[in-house]
Amino acid sequence: MQLEVRASTDYFGPLFIGADYRMVNMIYDTTSQYVVVNNEGLENAELISNYDVKDSLTAKVQYSDKDETSPRLVDLPFGSVDFEGIEYTDNMCLYQTRNDRSDSTGKMCVRNQPFVSVTKLIGEFQANGVIGLAPNSHDKSYVNQLHQQGAIENRQVGLNFEDPDDAASISTITFGYFDYSQIQGGEEGFNYYSNIGLNHWSVLMDNFKYGNAGISGSGNGKMALVDSGNTSIQIPASQFSYLKDQMQRQDSSIYVQTVDENEILVSRKKCSELYSVFSDLKFTIQGTEITIKPKGYLYSLGAQADCFIGISSIPDKYNQYRLGTIFLRNFFVGLDYENNMLLIGINKGATAAELHGKSENPFKPKEGNGAILFVITFIIVMIAVAVACFVRSKRNEQDSIIFNHMNGSDETLNKGLTDEVESENKAAAINDSITEEQEQEELDNEEEIVEQT
Repeated sequence: MQLEVRASTDYFGPLFIGADYRMVNMIYDTTSQYVVVNNEGLENAELISNYDVKDSLTAKVQYSDKDETSPRLVDLPFGSVDFEGIEYTDNMCLYQTRNDRSDSTGKMCVRNQPFVSVTKLIGEFQANGVIGLAPNSHDKSYVNQLHQQGAIENRQVGLNFEDPDDAASISTITFGYFDYSQIQGGEEGFNYYSNIGLNHWSVLMDNFKYGNAGISGSGNGKMALVDSGNTSIQIPASQFSYLKDQMQRQDSSIYVQTVDENEILVSRKKCSELYSVFSDLKFTIQGTEITIKPKGYLYSLGAQADCFIGISSIPDKYNQYRLGTIFLRNFFVGLDYENNMLLIGINKGATAAELHGKSENPFKPKEGNGAILFVITFIIVMIAVAVACFVRSKRNEQDSIIFNHMNGSDETLNKGLTDEVESENKAAAINDSITEEQEQEELDNEEEIVEQT
């Protein structure tokens, strides 16, 4: 979905809500968990909302008791703004046709999405509401509802915030996938960082430098929140004081403004005159270094001649950094809910950012694993073939022995029979000889008797 950029730093996207899918302009916020929509006629709202919960036939109030007598009241802080309202559910889509809107004409739609209908707004807020993108597992998350209702297969969100001064680039947000065509180097251009936040997206920043001077001090690093609902790069007040001194040495026209109790720096010169004056911002994260050149963190507002420096202070007690849209507009940032990872790559058209070092995808098989698996498989197959051949050879040898033994037994049997016959023949011959001798003796005896007579 295409995003609209206002005041150089605020990125808005449409939401279509209610029975007739009325369009409201929303901020996609990486630190919020809920969907919040200003009701029509809300006092103090800078941008009038087109949605009235009372006019939507599909809106359902949520109750805090079983008897359904007490609507569920919600109070949500949002930076310097506070939202008070009642929890409802209603149908929503991130895209709709211009006319004749219905369930079938929308895309990225969710039925009965929980949200807060704002009845009281404290502070200044320039949008009609907020779509929270913070990581969580509850059913109030729009991303979780998209996944549960089958609108997206993967719980992924891609933030492609572009520099509004670059007319050739269009800021977009994707749900369910990452648009690798918008990243320098494609998919390989991503660096993968573990999310250390519980209900928000954040990384561990080991060091922060202005030029080559480290200003984060010693220690174990600080949490850096990815905050798409915030404009500037916020750093602890003590570090901001040091940075202000360094920049004022480079540009004496710099003065300080206070916005929402935080200090911001403004130069009376044009931004283009300061590109070669100021130094680079360098962020050390998980062994990699992210660099933003002055062109990437300076901006102007409308027809104002002054140049705003996109860095502001945050009380030291928070002990954290916040990377707002000034940081994000130099990069394509992927939110991977399934693996709890933050992916950062340089925008395809960006010229003011650099990424040094590589933080690989821990869930992707390492290069060379395919060859190793092939070799292992080949060895296993060869061993199996060798074993099969050995077994077959042994079987053949055994069969041969049995066959020869059977042949030998037959020959022995035949020879035995032959010997037995020969023995019988010899015995018969002996018997015949003995008989002949006996007959001869009887004849001799008879002759002898005759002679005597």
